[in-house]
Amino acid sequence: MQLPAVWQGVYSYDSMPEQLGLSETAFDLIIRPRRLGRFDGEIHESEPGIPESATVRGWAISKRIRFTKRYPSFWIYDHPGSPRQVPGLNPSKLLYRGDLIEDGDGLRIVGTWRIPTFNFQLDGKRFKMPLTTGTWSARSLD
Repeated sequence: MQLPAVWQGVYSYDSMPEQLGLSETAFDLIIRPRRLGRFDGEIHESEPGIPESATVRGWAISKRIRFTKRYPSFWIYDHPGSPRQVPGLNPSKLLYRGDLIEDGDGLRIVGTWRIPTFNFQLDGKRFKMPLTTGTWSARSLD
């Protein structure tokens, strides 16, 4: 399936949003198709999202889509909901999956995302980032 190039969507967290001051975050997704259902592209988020664009790389086959989202830098959210760039740490990779749905208004995607558990050091202290999950949806603008 050839995916449309321009999408608008929102993502949200399954847990932690209240304590971090996070709610739904809007984003624009640009997809550049490659061969055999593969694609790459970028995501630009609105506030309170990460102010740095992320790259995406994945595939869409039949009615399923999977991609990895990566920011150039490592980001955390300080309380209350302010993104903070952390120098010297490798960026997290976010794993997205979804189902493509055709309805009377065109094509949309509904899915889930997750950030696997990982360890990092910040300000001389060691931290373990728990598994973080959420939901997302997007609608084609093409």
